Formats: sequence, C-alpha cells, structure tokens
Amino acid sequence: MLPYPAFARRTFVLIASFLLVLTASGRSDAGEALVVFAASSLTDVVSELGLAFEEKYDKNVLFSFAATSVLARQIKDGAPAHIFISASEAWMEDVFMAGGTASDSALTIAENRLALVTSLDTTTSAERSDGILAFGFEIINHDPNLPIAIGNPDHVPAGIYARQALQHLGVWETLENRLAPMPNALSVLTSVLRGEVAAGIVYGSDVFVSGNIRSLGTFPLGSHDPIRYQAALVRGRSHPSANAFLSFLVSSEAKSVFRDFNFLSPRP
Repeated sequence: MLPYPAFARRTFVLIASFLLVLTASGRSDAGEALVVFAASSLTDVVSELGLAFEEKYDKNVLFSFAATSVLARQIKDGAPAHIFISASEAWMEDVFMAGGTASDSALTIAENRLALVTSLDTTTSAERSDGILAFGFEIINHDPNLPIAIGNPDHVPAGIYARQALQHLGVWETLENRLAPMPNALSVLTSVLRGEVAAGIVYGSDVFVSGNIRSLGTFPLGSHDPIRYQAALVRGRSHPSANAFLSFLVSSEAKSVFRDFNFLSPRP
C-alpha cells in the first residue's frame, strides 16, 4: 500500500516536476537521464510506467508534469526535454509546426473521458443514462452561489474539452457565468476536494486517482473532440533511450497499466 494517498503523491510529483524544469534549464543537458515532459493528468500513470521502464532497461528517467499548454510553450522556448507527451492533439500539432518535435514521431498512447465530479459529502445528483450525462443536468441548480471549476478553456486541454461538451449539451451559455477557470485539471480536483466549488469537470482517470470525489457521470464521447494523449520526440534533443521509451509507451505492458489507471486504449 502507498504510504500516502495517490492524490497527495500526484501533488508532490507535480511540485517536484517544476523544480526539475528550473534545475535542468540551467544546464546545457540533463546528464544521462531521459527527460520527459508530460501532461499533468498523466502524473500517476506515467510515473508508474517510468519506474517499469527503468527497471526493465536499467535507464534513468526524469519527469516534468504540468498543463500541456505550459509544457508546449517551454519546449518551443528550448526547454531540455527529450520527449513531449501532450493531452491534446492540437497542442502537439502546435509544437510540431513550431519545429519543437521531430517529424512523424508522434504516437497516440492512450485516450480519456470527461467527467463531472463533486465531493463525497454532497448530495448533488445529475441527470444521466447508464452513467452518461444528459441535457439539462441538475448541477445547474445546485449550490447556485458556488462556481463550477473547469480547466481554463482558452488553453488548458481539459477546459477546451469541457467547453465543447457543455456547448454540445446546450448549457454553456447558462453556466458560463458560474464557471471558474483553473490552470490545470489538478487545480480543478483540489477545488472540488476543498468544497470551494459545486462541481468540477475533469478527466475520467482523475476520478480513479482521488478516492475523495465521486463522478456524477461522464460526458458523451461525441460531445467533444477525442481526448488523445500523444508522445513525440523533441527535435534537436536526441537521447539513446528516447525511441525505446516511445516504443514502451505503446507496448502491451503499457496498455495494461493505462487501463489500470482508468485510461482508454487508443481507438483505430
């Protein structure tokens, strides 16, 4: 059993990752370690995969976890990463077009769902069918003085997907004034756990990571762009283990770990 909750572990790793960025950026290279920049929603599962890769190949891997938009900007600015893992195909394309990733190296490693969550101690319910949220869900009328947390829809992938889903359900205009934009999905979870918001929109995998929240339902897959995680080599930052790590991320072993953390396998 872990000595502390997975959610707390994720917070610690996320903080440590920012220190890694500050430390590594002051050197001409990152030593012999393979440096991976990955979306914050992958913190737990990719950390687990990193340990498995290190044990299997006897290689050292360092991670930096943050919002995809933040990592994309850092890579375009020349941050010392060897691999970029994005929670958004659009941001991966943006980095590629800026010359930040190597041509044709991007691989889809997992997919996700979008969920509406609240804290365990609320009686909030939502209109749904077989776990899928329906039009006009009741969260609109629950705790009207409390906001609903989402990732910032201007640049955070989770927030972009959330806006698309709410627009699809026809409630974006109704809820827009109640929405509280957050810098990443982790911030949304934290706000829900603290009771600062009536609910939050996060990834389905986040519900698995934190045992102190409950899902009111997931959004229909067709209500937003596919949530695909892609990994690619960073251009000009070669490392002897980079290609092996990319291959490992799409291996049967990795797919099993992604499923264990409630991610979806890539669809054809």
